Amino acid sequence: MPSPPTKILSSLPSIHHHLPLISTLKTLYTLITDLYPLPISTLQLLPHLPGSIFRSSAQENGFSDPSPARDDTDELFTLLHLIPYLNDFDVPIAYDTYPLSYLEEEFGGEGDGAWDFARDPTYQTDEGEKEEGPFWGKKILVLTKGVGAGTEILYEVEKATLIAWSHFNDPPWTELASYPLSSPQNPLAQFIISFLTLNTFPLSPTQLSLLRAPEQLSYPGINPSEADLASWNAEIEGYRKERSLRDVFIRCGWDVDAIGIVERRSGLAEGRQERSEERGEGELDEKPLWERLEKARMKAVQYFDREKFDREKDEWGRVVWALKHDDGDLS
Repeated sequence: MPSPPTKILSSLPSIHHHLPLISTLKTLYTLITDLYPLPISTLQLLPHLPGSIFRSSAQENGFSDPSPARDDTDELFTLLHLIPYLNDFDVPIAYDTYPLSYLEEEFGGEGDGAWDFARDPTYQTDEGEKEEGPFWGKKILVLTKGVGAGTEILYEVEKATLIAWSHFNDPPWTELASYPLSSPQNPLAQFIISFLTLNTFPLSPTQLSLLRAPEQLSYPGINPSEADLASWNAEIEGYRKERSLRDVFIRCGWDVDAIGIVERRSGLAEGRQERSEERGEGELDEKPLWERLEKARMKAVQYFDREKFDREKDEWGRVVWALKHDDGDLS
């Protein structure tokens, strides 16, 4: 069984190496609970209870060094105790992409299912071939679960960098670019920015609306038939209606201009500068990216009225979609 989290936290000198990851995940998952109609208990922050992550499971799947006698000498296993989790695994955080939790099921996690997936997202190795999995012995922490064309976010523990890998579409993960947490190009930051700007937003607890170009909507190709064009136009109209929910978020107080904080200028948003009394107009914010992301999240939600939004979303559904059910699910 693992050591108590407080002991782990204080006994691992290199933990500061991973604070950017912990902070970025916390911002992403908190942002999701801000946007989605989810209970706050969905967000699992520190401290995770002793026994909530099994060392035996980590060892069996190559996510723990089998040699250390104490938990506090095993960096990857320790890190599992220090990152936040979402305990609702049907909540998408990007296209076909879902959070992964290593907490045992009785603690709101996925238990063996998470280890099985993380060991080999391609499911090309069986129980007797575990050591042939793509991450065995590599000190890679898998943070998300890609379904179909979804994305696995991989954290390289020793380098503290992130890789976005779609195992169905991409080349081997070792051939892909990796990004430090300080880069706005890191995939977790990209998810956060997309939510902050409402380029991505939830339609329901299990559905996302993603910003797409018209040609991404079942494009009918060259010389389409009238039926193909009619189908495409109907899909574009449905997408236009779907995207109109963004206006409801903004009308209910969501501040999309908060993205200016991430762009390093206190008042920069969509070509507009607002005075910052603290630092002067447009002055650069020198805080690290993960702190700016959290500051932007706080600004985005500061005046967001969830109760008003729920009421107006119901009305939006009746007017735009003539929905007859209550959950807002458009499927």
